[in-house]
Amino acid sequence: MDIVQYVLDPLCFILEIAAFAAFGYWGFRLKANLPVRISLGLGTPIAVIYMWGTFLSPRASIPPPLWASIILQLAVFALAALSLYARRRRTLAILLLSIAYCTTLLVYSLQ
Repeated sequence: MDIVQYVLDPLCFILEIAAFAAFGYWGFRLKANLPVRISLGLGTPIAVIYMWGTFLSPRASIPPPLWASIILQLAVFALAALSLYARRRRTLAILLLSIAYCTTLLVYSLQ
């Protein structure tokens, strides 16, 4: 069980960073003027990081019930994959979503 946890913890962290990067990529690649792209390219990941730290991190200041935590985490990954899909990065979107869903469900099933 400990070996699985040693693999899952860094993988979860990498997936979180990938989701934040996907939101930034989406914002910067929009067909809009530069101030809008900069605002969304920086603002969206910052908002998601703030929400993640407040509700989903191991040291969350407002930890939700387990079922809500699972739903929120899967929703963040789904939206990150959707943002990649919208920017025509379909393979990355499918890869991110499938790895994130499997990892999230595995993490919560081991608790």
